Amino acid sequence: MKFSQKLAPAPGIEIGAPESPWMSVTDDMCEQMVREIVAHEMGDYMEGTIEAGGLENYKTKRITDICVSAVKSLVGQVQKGRIRSMEFEKPFGRGSDIAPIRVKVGDKSILLRGIIDRLDVLDTPGGGQAVRIVDYKTGNDEIKKEYYESGYKLQLMVYMNAVLAGREEAQPAGVFHFHIGELDEADDDGKSSSKDVGERRDKSYRLKGFVLNEEHVIRAMDEAFEKESDVIPVKVAKDESYKAAAKGRLFSKEEFAELCAVVDGQVQRICQEIADGAIDVAPRKTGKDQTACKYCGYRSICLFDTSFDGCRYVKV
Repeated sequence: MKFSQKLAPAPGIEIGAPESPWMSVTDDMCEQMVREIVAHEMGDYMEGTIEAGGLENYKTKRITDICVSAVKSLVGQVQKGRIRSMEFEKPFGRGSDIAPIRVKVGDKSILLRGIIDRLDVLDTPGGGQAVRIVDYKTGNDEIKKEYYESGYKLQLMVYMNAVLAGREEAQPAGVFHFHIGELDEADDDGKSSSKDVGERRDKSYRLKGFVLNEEHVIRAMDEAFEKESDVIPVKVAKDESYKAAAKGRLFSKEEFAELCAVVDGQVQRICQEIADGAIDVAPRKTGKDQTACKYCGYRSICLFDTSFDGCRYVKV
């Protein structure tokens, strides 16, 4: 966020305009800016104790290297698209220019609020707009249609619904994760050129998620790719149509609208259960045996144990 704020263009200038700092920033400039930001943040973090000692210095170096790789790919993604505006830590709710999601429960309403990691507005032909939601992740979270259909991990589509509710002229472009982490260098023989390293980096940081399968929307996110995009999970089939690449899924307009409606229904159900006082201990479990209990701070007092009758995970 701080890096992106430093590249914010002057008022009235679009992100993708030639005079925008995003269009002229170089890899060397990215690295220098990240090092300055990290140095400043480390000085404040834990009263500077992370800067003391060899282990802490090693951690700082790793953090810096990862951040440098991530922002270089971020800049490349921005430069390859047609982005009108980017907003970071964008709130929706009371007092924000994006209204809260209002859910009717009986004769009362529940208002949902939140903060969107990144909200992009893309320019499409004819002066149209498309909305892209990007969430930054350091873990291995996946975006799956069945998660939304079952009411599990609704976050990104809830964000999309909140934004589209106030932008009747806009359409969705997609919802994505930007995974931040170290590059896989297992296949690097140490002789790779800077171009090879850059291509491997960009592929590693390619956005993962749902894409609206419309030519003008896809090209607004990556204008020039020929076979496979390194910005979004899309590639070109033999018949010149688009198909999903790894960690991606394409939706038609109708399918995307249907998914938005499904999410609205799940939000309605959850809010109704909250209002009804439902407090059943029913943690979720995915097909990979990942459970909601793994990071729960209340495990010691929950008493959920599958060896007891009635204690079973809800499979997603």
